[in-house]
Amino acid sequence: MHGKSVNRWHRYGDSGAPLYESIDRHAGMNLLRFPITAGLANGRFYARVCHRDANVQWSPWSAAVPFTVTGSPDIADPALRLSKWVYAPGEAITAIFEGGPGNPTDWVGIYPSPHPDGGSPDGSPGSTDWKYVSGSRNTGPAGTTSGSLTFANALSSRLWSPWFLANDGYTPIVPKVEFYVGTAPTLVPNKPVYTLGDAVQIGFTNAPGGTLDWIGIYRVGRNPGAGSPSVKWSYTPSAAGTAEFAGLEKGYYYAVYLLNDGYFELSQRGPFAVGQQIASVSMESVNVTAGGDFTVSFTDGPGIPKDWPGLYKQGETPGDNVLTFYLYFGGATSGSVTFKLPDLPAGHYFAVMFTNDSYTEVSNRIPFTVAPPDTFPIEEVRLAGAGMLLRWPTEAGRSYLIQKSNPLGIWTDVSTVLATGAFFETTIPVDRVVNPTGFFRVKRL
Repeated sequence: MHGKSVNRWHRYGDSGAPLYESIDRHAGMNLLRFPITAGLANGRFYARVCHRDANVQWSPWSAAVPFTVTGSPDIADPALRLSKWVYAPGEAITAIFEGGPGNPTDWVGIYPSPHPDGGSPDGSPGSTDWKYVSGSRNTGPAGTTSGSLTFANALSSRLWSPWFLANDGYTPIVPKVEFYVGTAPTLVPNKPVYTLGDAVQIGFTNAPGGTLDWIGIYRVGRNPGAGSPSVKWSYTPSAAGTAEFAGLEKGYYYAVYLLNDGYFELSQRGPFAVGQQIASVSMESVNVTAGGDFTVSFTDGPGIPKDWPGLYKQGETPGDNVLTFYLYFGGATSGSVTFKLPDLPAGHYFAVMFTNDSYTEVSNRIPFTVAPPDTFPIEEVRLAGAGMLLRWPTEAGRSYLIQKSNPLGIWTDVSTVLATGAFFETTIPVDRVVNPTGFFRVKRL
């Protein structure tokens, strides 16, 4: 099946607030016809329908009806994938193709990699094995754009490329992909976390032992390739051994086994870290107005899908106290996430990064303050001689208005100050004999 379009037409609805009267949302529409005007590329498709009755119950699906699209201006997104990238000798090879032109003589051929002329197939030499998209060496019906092909594996142990080629020719439909026939080596760092300055030791076994095979060390978030050089590397011309790498800076890394001076990853990646508290979090402003969105940025993260920033009240302990809120980073090593917490109470908080759904902190803590709109929590209030000392977090270059009230509710302006740093401190004269009680507040201008 190339694809399908499912449309459930809800005949009845309501008018919404305040009356919620029943209405026919599709009055005058022919429910027995559904025009598809655009969006389908050439190929074979299937359609099926179901019905919703007056009791709002859905019927079973009808039988699927096939149809073929030709002459479409819409372009499919072609792809060629393998079920795995390393096959044992004799293990059947499955190639999955998608979004092809739909010619009966489109075909997939398997060639040594790299191709002898350094480029794509040109007919000389011929493919080691091949099949039409029909699944055999006989042409099939037009319209076969997607499917899978299984090849018996009589290939020697080396690197190979399946090519998805058009119309009995040698025009590639998609870029080259590769697979290896043989045994994948095992590659393991001798410990998960290294002290800064220690040499990193990577053990490997079951390797092909080619003279130009090598182990590369990469930062998490970078992929091997001509435009992405390794941080460290070493040739590994043996089946087993240990490669040692010194002088790595603080960071998250992985080691990987690569073939023949190229970038084909034959092993699984072996992750490790150098140093402690590697990641960092920051905020554009540590002063947040209650009800407003705010963003936490991060860099040099471990790159694990369930790394997350957590918000806690200052003084609380992650893992012991209740988490205020969190978001996942989705495997990114750097970037930002935006918190939308309109009901977050005013107060003092901190944000910190944790790794892999745990309470292991891998970054600094960034403290921030949530203040009511226009007003700002005062961090410190105490008597200082004949006055009252006030101290609060600020944004450099921003003005603040100090106000007092006697009795509470009748506010008068005391002074306006211009902040020059992250905190501001001032002492307000008070007369404790005339006014034994009083209240102060600070407003951002």
